[in-house]
Amino acid sequence: MLSLPFTMRKYIITSLILIAITTSLFSVSSVFIYSLSTIFLFLAALFYYIQNKILLFRFVPIILFFLLIFFSITYTENISLGLQKIETKLPFIIFPILFGLLKNKVPFKLNFIIYNFLFLVLILMLSIIFIYSLKIISIDNHIFFSEVVSKFIHPTYIGLYLILCLSFVLHSFTEKSIFFIKNKFIKLFIVLFFGFFILLLRSRMIFFCYFIILFSFIIYYFNFKNIKIKKGVWFLSIFIIICGISYFGFYKNNAFLNRLFIKDSMEKARNTRLTIWKNSFKAAKKSLLFGYGIGDSQEALITSYKNDNFEEGIRRNLNSHNQFIETIIIAGILPCILLGIILYKTLILYLRIKKFYILGFLISTFIVMNVESIFERQQGVFFFSFFYCFFLTFYDEEK
Repeated sequence: MLSLPFTMRKYIITSLILIAITTSLFSVSSVFIYSLSTIFLFLAALFYYIQNKILLFRFVPIILFFLLIFFSITYTENISLGLQKIETKLPFIIFPILFGLLKNKVPFKLNFIIYNFLFLVLILMLSIIFIYSLKIISIDNHIFFSEVVSKFIHPTYIGLYLILCLSFVLHSFTEKSIFFIKNKFIKLFIVLFFGFFILLLRSRMIFFCYFIILFSFIIYYFNFKNIKIKKGVWFLSIFIIICGISYFGFYKNNAFLNRLFIKDSMEKARNTRLTIWKNSFKAAKKSLLFGYGIGDSQEALITSYKNDNFEEGIRRNLNSHNQFIETIIIAGILPCILLGIILYKTLILYLRIKKFYILGFLISTFIVMNVESIFERQQGVFFFSFFYCFFLTFYDEEK
């Protein structure tokens, strides 16, 4: 049996996890890169296989969720596509095993993860800005930052990483020990910098999440500081007024940023989503109990598009753009219920320990799940499964 000093195990496992997460961020559709990420995770588990048993009870919902998705391949016709999709979802089983091996003894402090996570995301942000800086300002040629970034990583997923970073920084206003920067003005600048980068992504939903998180933190901060209701209402009113002035005064008079809120573009996006959801509901209702299987779910959705003459959905091979509906189409109602239980378990964890970054994680993922099938991309699976398992392990109820 492998035996290493605790300190060495600590840095080996943490480094492997961070490498795996970062590798997943930089991969778009490369099977090789994704397989490399999976190998790093298995190596992390191997290096920590020191204990005699694995504590998996706390991860039962997410493990069952994966197993039901995996089981759906038994009644799918397109086995090859099904296996490819299952590979994307492997972190749902790898991370519970990995953190189960940790038992109740997390080999690193929360600060260590936060610092490394913030550092890696910051490096990613600065790298993207540097690489595509010339194209950001090419307004006349209609070249936009988000369109170029999407070739590198989907804006929604990098947005989720940014929102969680934002939540960590905001929480440091109430718990200074989790962040090495103590100056409030510097932290406020970081918050605004995240907002600027999110604005460049031109993802309406992530931009919406940014303001929801800020609004939620104001309420959280008032409650934490026991600020009186009258003061709280006053500050919230100022926040809403500033948002209104920013929109009607700033966006309406800026050609570049106004593209985020172009009426025609918003109406087209809304109509497209409504058509997708309408056809997704139709497909889901026809096989509510077990779904169509992980390999045939997209084909069932395309069939619904054809019946509705939805050419854009057929041409772009669009998924349901809703993780709950997507889950039903793949494997039926039961895994969708389990997904709800997973989110509820996260909410209970937040209510028990009152850490704002857990609330930020929950709010952002829930909002995005309603407009994107985030588990269809490895970036979404890595993000959700890692931090869900990490938070449950770090704040284990048995401690």
